Amino acid sequence: MKRKKYFISGRYLAFCLSFMLISALKAQDITSGLIIHYDFESVTETTVPDISGNGNFGQFEGEAALVDGYNGKGLNMTNKADFLNLPDNFTASLTSFTYATWVNFSALKNATRFFDLGNGADGTNDFLAFIPSATGDNTNMRLRYRQANATGVNVDGTTKVQAGTWAHVAL
Repeated sequence: MKRKKYFISGRYLAFCLSFMLISALKAQDITSGLIIHYDFESVTETTVPDISGNGNFGQFEGEAALVDGYNGKGLNMTNKADFLNLPDNFTASLTSFTYATWVNFSALKNATRFFDLGNGADGTNDFLAFIPSATGDNTNMRLRYRQANATGVNVDGTTKVQAGTWAHVAL
């Protein structure tokens, strides 16, 4: 029996793969599985409601303040004491997560954090931090993890967020 050979042009294959990818993306529900979702539109004094429906409310700390954001309201933080305090232990049952946000830094200063999840404030704590400028002012991004009393692990990015412009960051 003679075997037939089938050839698919690169253009047709690319179209088929694109169609399958677009179809798969349309079928996804990006709201299922959310743990926390803040849009800053319904803030009451310093409390930020969690619109995921899970009740993981945030709390402004320091001089953190509402401002106009990329799309709707956002949070302005000008120094280390300004942050959004997340609920205790909301990560306790997570085995993985995706973090996504729009940011606009006026300057990229050494060790500023997108987030810093940990259980203490000294050198003996466990933590996971995403740092937009890790090794000095205006440097590349870094994801840093350390278990208590252990050596930290760094994953350094090859790009950096540009100061003075909006950027979407997800990991």
